Amino acid sequence: MAADEFQRGVLCGRDPNNAETVQGGVATTSLRSPWLHQRCGRCDHSFRRGDRVELLASGAVVHTEGTGFCRSDGEATTTAVADEFFAGFVAGCPPRSGKVVRLMPKDPALVRGPFGRKRCAVCGHTLRPYDEVIVCLCQPDAPRCAAMVHHDPVHQMPCTQDWADRAGKRSCPVTAVVLE
Repeated sequence: MAADEFQRGVLCGRDPNNAETVQGGVATTSLRSPWLHQRCGRCDHSFRRGDRVELLASGAVVHTEGTGFCRSDGEATTTAVADEFFAGFVAGCPPRSGKVVRLMPKDPALVRGPFGRKRCAVCGHTLRPYDEVIVCLCQPDAPRCAAMVHHDPVHQMPCTQDWADRAGKRSCPVTAVVLE
């Protein structure tokens, strides 16, 4: 049995919707995809559920051409209609505390640093242009640190709700100190 046949069998059992694209082709990331949470070889962003990816024959996984945030110049774009939609949607899902910040292209938090891209303190996914976040979830009105947590229902990143509901007690995602 060839190695690629074995890998196809493993992927078929693990991620049946993408089994045929094990070596070469376009796939859509699901919760069962082996590349979920891995980093794109082009932009260094983590792969999230719903991301369209290209599986290269070399075994590397990259976002498909035309993915807005996966550009060599780091620039992402949106439209005025999309901006209005995002604002309305987020207004309907306010955070329990803190101010929601929308990360715009060229925001310092989006710059790839020496240790890679900045990540959400709860889900671990990299922060992308137009993600909605709360800075310093424990002290959002007077931030003590630069930790960021997604509060982004538009992009299916409800990390603030996941964090607040954990075992009925809130703890700092950075220091693990119980807050209440």
